[in-house]
Amino acid sequence: MPRKNIMSCNILIGGLIQNGDLESARQVFDEMPKRNVATWNAMVAGMTRFEFNEEGLSLFSQMHGLGFMLDEFTLGSVLRGCAGLKDLNAGRQIHGYVVKSG
Repeated sequence: MPRKNIMSCNILIGGLIQNGDLESARQVFDEMPKRNVATWNAMVAGMTRFEFNEEGLSLFSQMHGLGFMLDEFTLGSVLRGCAGLKDLNAGRQIHGYVVKSG
């Protein structure tokens, strides 16, 4: 792709995830110089959708640590990951975050 930007990379990541090619999606993600909340959400959702829950939660943790604003898409994917791991403690922490943030 001669001219990459966040939007074109997000679309590419989304298409790769829909086709189940998480490895290529992760490669595009890792090579992006800048990411936005949609980029992070796509990766977290893709990982948890295909039951790579630990990696999805790890991405979520990185996203949160970098100060990205979490939204309902982020939190829904993270809760799916917690359920997939049967991690009640992590699920409670996410629930607490939701309550505190309104």
